Amino acid sequence: MVLKRDVDRRTTCDAARTVDVLAALASPHRLAIVRLLETRDHDVGQLAARLGISVANTSHHLSRLRRAGLVTSRRDGTRMINRLASHEVAALAGAACAVLRSKP
Repeated sequence: MVLKRDVDRRTTCDAARTVDVLAALASPHRLAIVRLLETRDHDVGQLAARLGISVANTSHHLSRLRRAGLVTSRRDGTRMINRLASHEVAALAGAACAVLRSKP
């Protein structure tokens, strides 16, 4: 299903893709990963340590974020370094948090 008002990308929204992106953020650990990656790139071990969860669990969450196109990875020797795919990802996570802060 695609919701379209015109051909301008700013007003065109692929509803299924949007739901996939929002679902990828619908986890406290994945949202925390995005917030950590806002400040700098991290490898999976660094993220796991900061989150207090296993490397395997962190890797699973990163995989979900990569599939949604929110995180990218690059190899640095034996490590995979993770970063946000764009500044808009940080803005989206920040907006979600702002909505919660604005509730009475």
